[in-house]
Amino acid sequence: MLSVVVPTRDRPAALRACLEALGSMEGVEGGFEVVVADDGGTADRGSAMTALGGGDLVIVGTGGRGPAAARNAAAAAAGGELLAFIDDDCAPLPGWGRALQRRHREDPGALIGGRTVNALPSNPYSRAAQAIGDAALAHHNAARPRFFPTSNLAAPAVRFAELDGFDVSVRRAGGEDRDFCERWVERGWPMLEEPEAVVRHSHPLGLRSFWRQQAAYGAGAFHHRRARAGRGGSRRLEPSLTSGVAATAARRAIRDRDPARLGLLGVWQAANLAGFAGAALRSRRGPEAH
Repeated sequence: MLSVVVPTRDRPAALRACLEALGSMEGVEGGFEVVVADDGGTADRGSAMTALGGGDLVIVGTGGRGPAAARNAAAAAAGGELLAFIDDDCAPLPGWGRALQRRHREDPGALIGGRTVNALPSNPYSRAAQAIGDAALAHHNAARPRFFPTSNLAAPAVRFAELDGFDVSVRRAGGEDRDFCERWVERGWPMLEEPEAVVRHSHPLGLRSFWRQQAAYGAGAFHHRRARAGRGGSRRLEPSLTSGVAATAARRAIRDRDPARLGLLGVWQAANLAGFAGAALRSRRGPEAH
């Protein structure tokens, strides 16, 4: 059975759209369940069941401890052998679950990453966020897959538990997926891409929310580096500005003749640096106040 994990916090409209899309999935062998990790305490079971259109639904309250802890709690409550993670502002295409299961049958021990596409092309901030994510994936996975975002990945339940899930010390969205994938690679376990497992990402952004998002990713990068160093990792982790991620994103914006996106790449770098520096300063003062 496939267990779909959906963390959510105070976004009922987004959650409803996600559940409606999940209810329309086709060809999932053995059926599937949906485990909603409610991190804000506002998810309504009746509305969720209506949106899903019936089927197996579990709602787990997680007490506002952040998306990493929410995903872990949902995974612990899940009964499927394959855990499929998706964000509440994403809607899978009908063949999403079937494609993940097919890839899982090919290598039952692999971490599987699907494809996430922007569903809001008219929003320049959402376009820029998608372009940044695409450039990061192109960089990290150039030689072989090393990173999949939690908006669209699937893990064997046994290995997820063996790895102790996501790092719950990361209380905001950003960085916990990189850390999880890095620990997966360190175990020598395989990672496989599945381009036919597609989700549509609908995250409307403005300047302020775009800044907050990218600053959170900067803070996540700091936590990821610190955790990596604590494990004795030797692989070099470069900033996006010098690693080639920023250059790739800029070239693609120029190619696509998208000046708004190109300009927002500068905002991204400033916000990312601010988030990284802020996390570093807080770490020197002792345990972080969240």
